Amino acid sequence: MFAATGGRCEVRTIRPAGAHKIEFGPHDGELVFGFVLDGTATLGGNRVGAKDSFVVPPGEPWALREMSGDFLLLHVTTARLDAAA
Repeated sequence: MFAATGGRCEVRTIRPAGAHKIEFGPHDGELVFGFVLDGTATLGGNRVGAKDSFVVPPGEPWALREMSGDFLLLHVTTARLDAAA
């Protein structure tokens, strides 16, 4: 995806690998998009599960807590749209 978008988008999957909490620093791109493929976790004060999606605005740190052992997240980040300008 990175090459196909000229470096404007990155896509990866995230598994907890035994962790119960993952913290993410602020992202300076346009947005962070998450889609829960499997399992459950807590994002902020909300429980998320399979087929749930969310976005995180630029500059906001965020964390996933209480992740189930089967948790799998599709994690997409985009670059700033004005970066090419």
